[in-house]
Amino acid sequence: MARACTFQVFLLSLLETRDSKVKIMKRIVALFALCLLQAVQVSAQDDTNSERPRRQRGGFGGPIELGPDDKQTHPDPPGDIADKREDVPHGKLEMIEYESKTVGTTRKMNVYTPPGYSEEKKYPVLYLLHGIGGDETEWQRFASPNLLLDNLIADGKAVPMIVVMPNGRAQKNDRAEGNIMASAPAFAVFENDLLDDVIPT
Repeated sequence: MARACTFQVFLLSLLETRDSKVKIMKRIVALFALCLLQAVQVSAQDDTNSERPRRQRGGFGGPIELGPDDKQTHPDPPGDIADKREDVPHGKLEMIEYESKTVGTTRKMNVYTPPGYSEEKKYPVLYLLHGIGGDETEWQRFASPNLLLDNLIADGKAVPMIVVMPNGRAQKNDRAEGNIMASAPAFAVFENDLLDDVIPT
């Protein structure tokens, strides 16, 4: 599949001080801005390949149709990369509740732990954030990150890691209802929820 945008993921270890957390968050924001610039630059380039447009699963109600000027920058992933394989060990995906002092409510996050997970061992942590209109179930509904990680870990292409999928809408009613853009201020509040409530959990 052609890719209109490259997804960037960031592995973070659990952090000990708020100053370090703030510095890391600033770096993430800067890297995100660079990724957006790169996406704009790639989409602006001419593509001499006259391949017909292909359709992909996309957000906001339907497939994305890629035009002839779209340029594929990465090879297609294997079609079965996120299929459940019976020949590999499977991690655990569970919904965790945590107390958010930032929001003043009990909130939820989806957490993946790798096969053979042990509380005695340290793991890298990937904080996988959804887009506007999503919630803590977004990645599981559309991408099966638990199966993807199970397969990559089994094939030696990823290290065992914890994946945390929180809800970025940090407000008392954190459901994607009504005018989702009206919840935009809650995404700014989420920075504190992530740093002060999610990461320490």
